[in-house]
Amino acid sequence: MQKRSFLWMFILVLGASSCSIRKHLPKETYLYNGPIVNIKKTADNPKKTRPVKKELVGITFPKKNKMILGHAYKVGFWYAIGTSRREKSFRNWLRNRLGEEPVLNTMVDLEANMENLVAHLENKGYFKSTVAAKPVLKGYKMKAQYDVLLTRPYSIDTVQWVLDSSTLGKDISALRRKTLYVVKGDQFDLDNIKAETRRMDLALKRKGYYYFSPDYVKAYVDTTVGGHKINIFFSVKKDAPLLGRTPQSINSITLFPNYTLMFPPPDTSKRGLIRYEDILIRDTVNAFKPSTLARAITYDTGSLYNQQKHNESLNRFINMGAFKFVKSRYEPSTDSVNPSRMDVYYYLTPLKKKTLNAEIGGFTKSNSFTGAQLNLNWKNRNLFKGAEQLIVKTYGAFEISLNDSLKQNNNWRVGGEVALQVPRFVTPFRIRENSFFPPYTRFLLGYEWMRRQLLFTKNFFRLQYDLTWKEKINIEHTISPVSITYNNATAFSAAYLQKVNIYPVLQFANRPEIILGSFYNFSTFTRSNFNPNTFFFKGNVELAGNVAGLLNKADS
Repeated sequence: MQKRSFLWMFILVLGASSCSIRKHLPKETYLYNGPIVNIKKTADNPKKTRPVKKELVGITFPKKNKMILGHAYKVGFWYAIGTSRREKSFRNWLRNRLGEEPVLNTMVDLEANMENLVAHLENKGYFKSTVAAKPVLKGYKMKAQYDVLLTRPYSIDTVQWVLDSSTLGKDISALRRKTLYVVKGDQFDLDNIKAETRRMDLALKRKGYYYFSPDYVKAYVDTTVGGHKINIFFSVKKDAPLLGRTPQSINSITLFPNYTLMFPPPDTSKRGLIRYEDILIRDTVNAFKPSTLARAITYDTGSLYNQQKHNESLNRFINMGAFKFVKSRYEPSTDSVNPSRMDVYYYLTPLKKKTLNAEIGGFTKSNSFTGAQLNLNWKNRNLFKGAEQLIVKTYGAFEISLNDSLKQNNNWRVGGEVALQVPRFVTPFRIRENSFFPPYTRFLLGYEWMRRQLLFTKNFFRLQYDLTWKEKINIEHTISPVSITYNNATAFSAAYLQKVNIYPVLQFANRPEIILGSFYNFSTFTRSNFNPNTFFFKGNVELAGNVAGLLNKADS
């Protein structure tokens, strides 16, 4: 009975809302209630209409108000709350928060929507399709009805590039055709043609054509083939500028590792510049080693401009951990009359070299213990002028219980660790690096003192050497060839020693231990522009004691 009463009340509220909307609508106007798309196919069209209908509904304008069971409840709130003369009044805030301004039939341009639908169909290969539109009135609402005659779509018969014998023409001919967006047999789609010109532009950007643009490519569509087939011819526009058709080479590379917006360095001044491996560096405060900065540049002077190499260099600077902002600029060379040579400038704004932060938190456990922890973290981002990061962490924590049986058995922990992180591989052998992401080598030394008040004190020492690198942006590896942990127990309480006498096995539980091990971590996550869900995977393989076990026999 209660559910039925609630349902009737809900229906009455919606009905009252509808009457309210009808009463407040301006004279001779209607509330827009969305589009109706009716599709009729020609006899020779084998395509399904449902996907096309969904596309057409999605591109009509405007969008109707939100509704429940056909009732624009937000419009009802809009009129019911009303307005106030004061712009920043509570009533106006509530009206905008709960309500929604009505979308009226006067806002619907049937002619413009018809043209938009026809253009969309032609862009998808449905040439010569027609659309007719009319309003459909019912009560105080109006729907826009679009009647579509959908013709058979055109498919691609041949795809061809029409090129001359210039350097650009030869470079386009030599490009790989592995990933094509315009393929023989596919249905014509203007979006695929645009994607193909962007693909060609990206490929040419890797061959030195810095000034090339997708707008310089023209596509000719020949529909006279017959049989609802078309031929597509790509070519470079004749009026494309000379710079766009000329591959550019790198004349000079200049780095400004202490760039600030307040005092930008003069680009044309040679004062303060030093040369390191054909790279010019202006580091007036001598903050970074030239070799560290040069390692991030993945191309050489004299090489052709390559957008991928440029992005790799930017990414390596950003992931170095020493710079807050990184930007670049390409300009025609000032030292050469050759129009195909360029100067590149990198502007690097350093992060604050030293930082200190504190963290405090509390926790409670299911075993009746409650506690808190304080962490202090200090970081030096450029310890030896090579973007090395020295990280010092200290912490203190306690756990107490108000339970009578555990009241005196409190736990106390104090510890710290020192880690040196170097933005490169530090190994006795050479490892090939990923051009996009700099690897990291970490040396870590840690200690923790833990007191279990009624039992004993534990001392933990940790030494670790590990390497971390990214295979791709979503795939990371960490390997630790050496990981040593040593712990021992001291300061045994009298009560604990009495238990050891009663249970002799306890004497083995707190013997000094040294664990020599190594581990490997693998982590990845999914990347998709079309899937809102992200899936993470992290795997770990750990070996401990194997090497030491070869040299020492097991205890009796």
